[in-house]
Amino acid sequence: MRRSRWARRFQDVPADLPGQSQYCFYVDTKEWDRLRMLFSEEATFAGFSYTTDDPYDFVRGVSSFLESVRSVHHAMMPELRAIDERRVRGRWSMHDMLTWEPDSFVYKGIEIPGMHGINGYGYYDEEYTRVGGKWYISHMQLTRLRIDPLFGGLVEPPRYDVPPPDTEWFVPDR
Repeated sequence: MRRSRWARRFQDVPADLPGQSQYCFYVDTKEWDRLRMLFSEEATFAGFSYTTDDPYDFVRGVSSFLESVRSVHHAMMPELRAIDERRVRGRWSMHDMLTWEPDSFVYKGIEIPGMHGINGYGYYDEEYTRVGGKWYISHMQLTRLRIDPLFGGLVEPPRYDVPPPDTEWFVPDR
């Protein structure tokens, strides 16, 4: 039986990697304890708007950075490759939309009158490491290719009658 290019590409990639779906969901729902559990103890980070020495610093940094920010993160089109039996590398295309009250936040030191958010585009480069039979993110680097500031007439979207995210529905290891 001939395998598709897609199947061949992922045949050596473990199905239980901590995915960007979990990362994005935990960041956007501000589930900081669950976010921390995605990373190995020795995880390293690069390219973010705050400096970090370890996964605890990273979670403190991202939670502080997003404290008064509404965020929507999307990661898609993964490229995943097994390096060896303990390591997998991945690249995910990303888009994020961050919004805040006008003039309440200065992004990356550039002040724009009336700015109320950004649309960001780029990539997450990650390495996953298996420790004690479980996979963790051991390196994460954010590379932004484009940042579009949102400014001018902020239109607050209406509060539609939709259910909130169910943070318990798809809990790993459940």
